Amino acid sequence: NVCFLASGGGGTFRFLCEATSLFNLPLKIVALIADRECDALTSAKHYGVATNIVKYTRKDNSQLLATLKQYSPDLIVTNIHKILDSELLQAFPNKFINLHYSLLPKYAGMIGMQTVDAAKKNGDTEIGGTCHEVNKIVDGGKKKKKKSFAVDWNQDINIIYDKVFRVSCNAFLDGVMKKMHISDTLVQSEKMTNDFWLRV
Repeated sequence: NVCFLASGGGGTFRFLCEATSLFNLPLKIVALIADRECDALTSAKHYGVATNIVKYTRKDNSQLLATLKQYSPDLIVTNIHKILDSELLQAFPNKFINLHYSLLPKYAGMIGMQTVDAAKKNGDTEIGGTCHEVNKIVDGGKKKKKKSFAVDWNQDINIIYDKVFRVSCNAFLDGVMKKMHISDTLVQSEKMTNDFWLRV
């Protein structure tokens, strides 16, 4: 059972839904839990996944804690734009995983494509994404998978954002499979077609 925590567009959620269907993976996405109205909720309804909106702060985790418990998740994907509190992490030990759009530890703590903007400003020649476990240190958990590419900053920034998203999603899928002990022979994520990415 996989639960998603979300605050934004739901791109990673759609990616995992499509990849699970395409490769017939032994994953069941049981819920998407958001801390605000966001596009991820619309995506979850499209895929027939249960949705919840909860109030969450590090000082008041009661709604999120209770909602997660009702789904008995084996894996919790943290796409929420909040830092999770220690009590919540301890309630579901070793079950939280995150996707970060940088080659951690670079640009830890940044949200979304802010990492790419920072990499451009710093003149980085290689960028990508990291799938990692979640612990008390922001973006500091054990790295499950990194993927990268040599970047050409002369390209339109939206093309670069899209490539970072795709490369990062491939790292995320590999990281989820590693975390859940699913054979990596089931997928070859780099060979996904443009049709697949249009669905995402």
